Amino acid sequence: MCAISILSLNMGMNLLFLLPTSLSLTSIISGTIGGSIGILFGLLVIFQSISSVFSHGIVGGLMGTMLGAVIKNPSLCSLPTANINMIEQNTIIFSLFGSILIVMTACLLWYSLNKQEQMGESSAYVSS
Repeated sequence: MCAISILSLNMGMNLLFLLPTSLSLTSIISGTIGGSIGILFGLLVIFQSISSVFSHGIVGGLMGTMLGAVIKNPSLCSLPTANINMIEQNTIIFSLFGSILIVMTACLLWYSLNKQEQMGESSAYVSS
């Protein structure tokens, strides 16, 4: 679930940075894509986890959109407004940080799947 939230959060934030559309349209798009990511990851584990990871995907996408909106306009949260150079710098820093989180998450997922395969388990949940 953590991987889904991180992927959706980063995707929502970068969509807001890249798309010149309104905040509400970007929220709808990132929520839909985040929910789709959640469903795809949920189908990998067990069928009962789909609703949980679907909601995590939607929440991650919406949180990323809101984080991107605050980065672009700090006065939304009553933060002091910076000059245009600081906003561009913060956009780049948060995008790079999100990319690093995605790479780290992918490496941890790859490691856990390889470890699970070496132990001979077929799924993340071992039935008794």
